[in-house]
Amino acid sequence: MKDLSFDELSLTVDGKRTFLISGEFHYFRVPHDDWRRRLRLLKDVGGNCVATYIPWCVHEPEEGRILFGDRPERNLDAFLSMVKEEGLMAIVRPGPYQYSELLYAGLPQWLMEGHPEIAFKKEDGTPLSAYAVDFGHPVFLEKARRWMKAAADAIRPHLAENGGPVALVQLDNELLGLHVWSGAPMTRAFAEQGAEYLDTLRGWLEEDGVHGPFCHNAGSSDIAGCYAPCVRRLGTSNFLLGYDHYYTLNPTPESPSTEYFHKAIHACDLMRAYGFPPVGFEIQSGTIGDFAPVLKADLLACHMANLAAGLRGINYYIFTGGPNFPGTEATADIYDYGAPVHADGSLNETYDSLMAFGKFLASHPGLLESVRETSVQIGLEWPNEAGCAPADKAFMHNGMFYSLMQTPFHPQFVMLDHGFDPTKPLVLAGVEAMSAETQRKVADFVLAGGGLLVAPDFPRTDLDGNPCSILADAVGAPAAAACDVDTQRRPVCVAEGLRVFGVKPLRRFETPLKAGAEATLLSADGADVYGCRWQCGAGRVSQFGAKWKAHFFPQAEMAGRLVEWLGAKTVATSSNLNVPVAAYRLGSGATGVFALNLHSSPQTTVVTLASGKSHEFRLGAMEVGYAELRYQK
Repeated sequence: MKDLSFDELSLTVDGKRTFLISGEFHYFRVPHDDWRRRLRLLKDVGGNCVATYIPWCVHEPEEGRILFGDRPERNLDAFLSMVKEEGLMAIVRPGPYQYSELLYAGLPQWLMEGHPEIAFKKEDGTPLSAYAVDFGHPVFLEKARRWMKAAADAIRPHLAENGGPVALVQLDNELLGLHVWSGAPMTRAFAEQGAEYLDTLRGWLEEDGVHGPFCHNAGSSDIAGCYAPCVRRLGTSNFLLGYDHYYTLNPTPESPSTEYFHKAIHACDLMRAYGFPPVGFEIQSGTIGDFAPVLKADLLACHMANLAAGLRGINYYIFTGGPNFPGTEATADIYDYGAPVHADGSLNETYDSLMAFGKFLASHPGLLESVRETSVQIGLEWPNEAGCAPADKAFMHNGMFYSLMQTPFHPQFVMLDHGFDPTKPLVLAGVEAMSAETQRKVADFVLAGGGLLVAPDFPRTDLDGNPCSILADAVGAPAAAACDVDTQRRPVCVAEGLRVFGVKPLRRFETPLKAGAEATLLSADGADVYGCRWQCGAGRVSQFGAKWKAHFFPQAEMAGRLVEWLGAKTVATSSNLNVPVAAYRLGSGATGVFALNLHSSPQTTVVTLASGKSHEFRLGAMEVGYAELRYQK
């Protein structure tokens, strides 16, 4: 029995901070005779945990006929017993959904084809997709309840509290993902329904003697912000939310990119904002199709990029596979997935990537107690981050965040309704709606001495669309009118004294500006003012009435100057702006620095910290470098 717990920094195993290294290992696919050898292959790359689905469709092939142990590859008891013998922990994922490229995403064929009434319906009354169910439909809940009881009975003897290896029990899989990816609109009501459904599953399991701890996996970094209602319902003491993150599911893109790294930061930041250590419950180690393949250098760069973003636990999806049960396959008879250990048991070259990553983690335990150093906060509120309230997320991520990542003033995402740091400048980028409560909270932050950057405008409505300008009124925002500048005819602006291209003005301020305000964004001829800043109580406010998509280095310099005026402090500078960096203050007093060359050719950069300490990284293609810099007086 191993006691797994967690705080916002990391996971602990038997009281010791531990990096979770798990491999997705499907007992129902892997030939029984090779279970032990492949478990040991996982241990050899540093693995301390196994994750597996418990597929409803495999164990209840006919309604009412639930099978555990009738054949070796359906013998969950034997598998978990062997996991314990090998000294590994286990994460079990009984669904009801599994996905995993199974027919009907792991739900039984008899359920989906025999009960069409449970289908999730579009507004016109037609089914959303062949795989999407209505979580609240009584027939679905009736059938799922029976299945979850059977799964609980199979899991219970193997719980850690009963001396077994099961450390986490996952509730469903990638909640809302399948529906949203099939075209269902994300609404607050839908997100709340999903949270209620997860809470129902937890209640069922607890009734049947499975008391957790429980976990769940946000389906992608893009929808990680949809889970605030789940966190409110399930809490953070006996529930761990993590994220899934893939750089390719075929055919493109073929390798992890800077954008992939940025999305990993977004997911890790949101997990910390919720109060969890960032855990990737599905970080790929293979991919569905045969081309383009997941390659050795790309995969190591992927895992190192997630680590640089803040990852503190990983589940390789998948570590190894094998034949599908007949009638459950959705993409292949043999589920190989290009995994590090192939379906036939042979080793892929990517196995070496896992070996290298495991060795790196073992040699850098200090990262477990570190948090990424940042000097600017990008504020989110769950409804607009989830797409349930008006917000320009493209500008937030691909304009503001991307540009700030190229500056010495490293940004982090914060959930304003969960709290934020009063000592760091706050950025609201593309936020059009915000609750009255959060507007007051941000206004109080400014009046108490905080720095606020708003672009292109202040939120003017609450989350229900009612007029609400509490924040703008509290900080004395100058009068401005909407404008639509033809940037093909007028391509250049003057921002913070720089000639900058690629900026789209959206607000024009009345001139002359109010007393004490100064212009920060002007038309090239100086006739029109699109941005300004002013003192507000003990704080500072800047409204930049424009947006942009990051294309040019001057845009990054512009963003850096905007937040520096608000009090942002230097974290680290990369001399090569195409090599992003992330810095971590370690308990030893050193600063751990990652430099990421997510490109197909070698790159060099010199990283300089605020202390003046610097380090030159000479990086090969698709290489993430790491160095620990110590300040010496």
